[in-house]
Amino acid sequence: MDKLVPKDINKTGGIPHGLEIFVGARVMLRYNVLVEGGLVNGAMGVITQIFRPNYRRDQMYDNDIPDLQIEFDRIGIHRLTPIAVKFPADKNKGTIERRMLSIVLCWACTVHKMQGCTVDKAVINLGSNLFADG
Repeated sequence: MDKLVPKDINKTGGIPHGLEIFVGARVMLRYNVLVEGGLVNGAMGVITQIFRPNYRRDQMYDNDIPDLQIEFDRIGIHRLTPIAVKFPADKNKGTIERRMLSIVLCWACTVHKMQGCTVDKAVINLGSNLFADG
């Protein structure tokens, strides 16, 4: 299955193949979850709690995906649950449904990471080498 799942972030809707999360991690949403509530692509916040699946065991398996409580900068605290998204498999082998958290780590942002995002404000350093001759 790993050979069929694209590892290129450009082929997975901007979501990385794997993500190590922890309480205190700064994250950014990569999909519109609840537009009218402000949970939009580009909303940023900090993970405040990780909810383990409610099983009769203390251990999580590698494919278990927890819910997260995130305190967003502008819209307060919300619980984020995994979503299912379909992507084309590599080498035209059909489609793959992937359960995932629609977040990326976001301590800092590049122009490329922010493409298509909705932001309330931005601090931009264009520097002296941004534009080339011609």
